[in-house]
Amino acid sequence: MPDSNTYGNLMDIAEELIRSGKNFRIGVTGNSMFPSIRKGDIVSVQSIKLSEIKCGNIIVYRMYGQFIAHRFVRKKNIQGKEFYIVRGDTCDRFDPPLEGFQIIGRIDEISREKKIISMQNFLFSVKSRILAKSNICRKFHRKLFRLIQSK
Repeated sequence: MPDSNTYGNLMDIAEELIRSGKNFRIGVTGNSMFPSIRKGDIVSVQSIKLSEIKCGNIIVYRMYGQFIAHRFVRKKNIQGKEFYIVRGDTCDRFDPPLEGFQIIGRIDEISREKKIISMQNFLFSVKSRILAKSNICRKFHRKLFRLIQSK
C-alpha cells in the first residue's frame, strides 16, 4: 500500500494532468453524491474554465489531502471576491466556499458496472439542476439515501 507521500504525489500528478487538459479517471470512495455517483464508480474528470461551470455540474476540488466531487450550486461574492458554493447531494450543509483556483475540473462521465453514464445527458442535466436548486428535492433525496443506507 502506498504511503501518504506517494499518495500525495499521485494526486499532484493527477491534478497537473487534469489542469493541462487531459481527462483523468478516478475511483470513487465515498457516498456524498449518492445515487448520482456511488462508491466504486470510476469518474472521468476534465478540465473546465471557471466561466463554463453551470449550476448542477459536479466539480472536483482538492481539500484535506483528497479529491472531493460535489455539486456546484451557485457563485457568491464575499468581501469583493467570487466564491463557488458546492455541496454533496447527501450532505446537510454546504462545503466551505471555494476560490476558483481550488477547482480542478468537472466530472463528465461515470463508469458503473460496465455502463457509461454521460453527465451531458439531458435528463441527468435536469436532475442535477433540480438537486442544486430545490431544497425540498434535496431533503427528500437525503431521506431516501439514509433509508437505503439503514437497510
